[in-house]
Amino acid sequence: MSYPVTNDPEKYRRLSEAHTADETNATIGAFFADLGALREKHGFPDAIAIIGTNVQYEKGIGRAMTWVQYGDSNNAESMLAYGLGQAQKERRELVNRLMAGNKI
Repeated sequence: MSYPVTNDPEKYRRLSEAHTADETNATIGAFFADLGALREKHGFPDAIAIIGTNVQYEKGIGRAMTWVQYGDSNNAESMLAYGLGQAQKERRELVNRLMAGNKI
């Protein structure tokens, strides 16, 4: 089953505001703890999340990315490969629609 990608530019701009490294580390920890609890609540043996955010450092804003994997680590590579393939497929479909003159 495929779930549609949602685009909300206003929300994205708001969520893209940079935070300090300490704030970012705290929110990443909280997010991953919440995700772990949701995994258990909904009964998923394996789950992977990759997050990206903006961090305000002393010398400017930088990009931070991290990930977490729950469950059997032997499944991580195949799950990530599946996710990459899906993202590439969706990007190709978008480009094809745009090149055909269709709206997004």
